Amino acid sequence: MNIKAAQFWYGVASPFYDKLRDLIYPSAQTLTFDLIEHLPPHNSALCVGGGTGEWLPIYNKQHPNSALYYVDISSEMIKRAQSRIEVSSIHFIQHDAQNIRLPQKVDLVILPFFLDHFIESEIESWISVFQTYGNKNLKIAIVDFKSNSAQSFRTKLLVWLASWILQLKLKRLPHIDGTLSKNGYQVDWSKTSQTCFATLYTSQ
Repeated sequence: MNIKAAQFWYGVASPFYDKLRDLIYPSAQTLTFDLIEHLPPHNSALCVGGGTGEWLPIYNKQHPNSALYYVDISSEMIKRAQSRIEVSSIHFIQHDAQNIRLPQKVDLVILPFFLDHFIESEIESWISVFQTYGNKNLKIAIVDFKSNSAQSFRTKLLVWLASWILQLKLKRLPHIDGTLSKNGYQVDWSKTSQTCFATLYTSQ
């Protein structure tokens, strides 16, 4: 991924990102909210690629005392996420998630529509990165596109555009679930739609 391109284009898209996503994939918001409502109790969490943070009010209500490190590469996305809450224990970090320093190990990693930017080998590398940030028995919560949704023309077009604009290695949507399973994670909870899935994984 080209970091500067991602910072620029996600900043440009931030005012209409949620509306455009919901127009193309109506189930995305519902599955995201469902996943947040099913998060287990935890002391600390890391969110990568949180975007505009439309789910933060739900999270903040359910886990008011949990430390959440909210990372996004776009300063504009961070600003929109910050505007959704007033007082909380959420720490906003505008940075590349591969190069951050957290003050503590986390119990949970939240990935909303993040891993679809990467091929399977890159996802494996990200899992290793998240494990360095996490405690033993780290849980990973993911909401993202199903790999078989790449059969639709609109998804193929979006994959092509994203790959071109952000300089991704993608030729198709990655098999996220299979990659997590291959790396020792099993499903705790899951819900799917025709195009998207929301799953809570725990290490075996």
